[in-house]
Amino acid sequence: MRSKNKFVDLVEECRVKFQESYEEEFGGNVKVITVFSEANTVVTFYISVRGKHRKFEDALRFHSDQIMEMRSYAQCYARLYHKEIKEREWRTKK
Repeated sequence: MRSKNKFVDLVEECRVKFQESYEEEFGGNVKVITVFSEANTVVTFYISVRGKHRKFEDALRFHSDQIMEMRSYAQCYARLYHKEIKEREWRTKK
């Protein structure tokens, strides 16, 4: 039971980091909702961003074995996602 509590604590830490990184990258209103499944071993982050220039939703799913990946995504995913959006928009403008 202890390890599941650690996973839940880590998920909350990552939820906050996701929210902070999206707000820093996009501004506006960011909402991150976590949904646990499979006896709290899988978590899905539902991310809703309502900013000046963009409105979008995203969902990322992690298993409890992906703790390091979840941490790194939570810290930098918004920046990577923003770069991908910019590149996609740039390609369509050609």
